[in-house]
Amino acid sequence: MKRMIQLFPFLLLMLFSVHAYAEECTIPELGVTITLPDGYNIITRETVKNGSLPDDMGMSLEMMEEYLIENQIYLYTVSPDYAAEITLTSGTTNHNLHGLSEDALESVAEKIEAEYEAEEQSVREKEIYTGEHNFILFRFADKSMQYYTVKDGQAYKLTLRSTGNGTVTSVHTNDLQNMADSLLLSGVPQTYATEVPDYPDHIEGERAVSPFAAVGVFAAIAAVSAIVFFAMKPKKKTKR
Repeated sequence: MKRMIQLFPFLLLMLFSVHAYAEECTIPELGVTITLPDGYNIITRETVKNGSLPDDMGMSLEMMEEYLIENQIYLYTVSPDYAAEITLTSGTTNHNLHGLSEDALESVAEKIEAEYEAEEQSVREKEIYTGEHNFILFRFADKSMQYYTVKDGQAYKLTLRSTGNGTVTSVHTNDLQNMADSLLLSGVPQTYATEVPDYPDHIEGERAVSPFAAVGVFAAIAAVSAIVFFAMKPKKKTKR
């Protein structure tokens, strides 16, 4: 199980100040180009390595890089209304989804679904989605969605979930579909081949805690700590 990293509220500000109106994003280590809807805020590993994040937010570049790497995230995006996040994760796999018949795609989808269920990540429904690439579209019981595809032994997952700050709507699901349709896969360059990890299976392990959820947890802990502090603070004796 991947180690979760507690992120501080400063990440909230950091997210909203980086590439606020990106339209096209290239991820060189994956050989991926993807088009993002206007207004989405993004962070990539390249952004972190280049040190272009604000350095006065209280969040170290090392901590952010560790969060992305440990959760196999190559692209982290947040919708303009801050209600939804979409991540791109990737790793090598033995499966192939291209050049397969519909029956063969259904068979692969059932196998991956079983692996999700074994990890107690309940799949509500699945379907085959064909476009520039063959995708398996998973809808999970927690209302998150995922487009899953494979090219040349490299698996790519585009996952939509709530940040905890609002409701995921049809606008966000359409954004996710448009991102999947725009995905251009040229393959992992040889110079980056050793940097892309294997998937031990088709599950990311225990899913990464959203930075927005971490912000909420941190705020709750701070509030409880304050209550405990004042409750335990000795009262002054009144002189008679």
